[in-house]
Amino acid sequence: MAVEFDQTLDFASDGVPAWLSEQGYAPTLLDGFDFRLPTFTGRSHLLGREVPTVLILNGSHVARVAIVPANRFRIDAERLADSQSSRGNVKVFRRDGVYLVVTFTTNSLSPFLTPPVAAG
Repeated sequence: MAVEFDQTLDFASDGVPAWLSEQGYAPTLLDGFDFRLPTFTGRSHLLGREVPTVLILNGSHVARVAIVPANRFRIDAERLADSQSSRGNVKVFRRDGVYLVVTFTTNSLSPFLTPPVAAG
């Protein structure tokens, strides 16, 4: 199980843009997420299919960004809606021909996003 876990996710805080390029996506696909936080890249299962995934940790909180090619899933964009459960939230974004399915354990995505630059 430990070997399988190691093969599933790799530590990549400073290498996410290069990893995205290796997966065939624009290195800027996940702009806005704060990769100074501990970040892992790999694959996960979503609706029975394996998809590229980025996992971001902020203390005890987790955000998982599954990258879902629009042509691999039948998704009705008109029916997309944010969702919430007792353990977290789900937001779906469409960007550059893919859906980003973000599951996270906080009330908002703010803890996982790059802080705004203070004007000064």
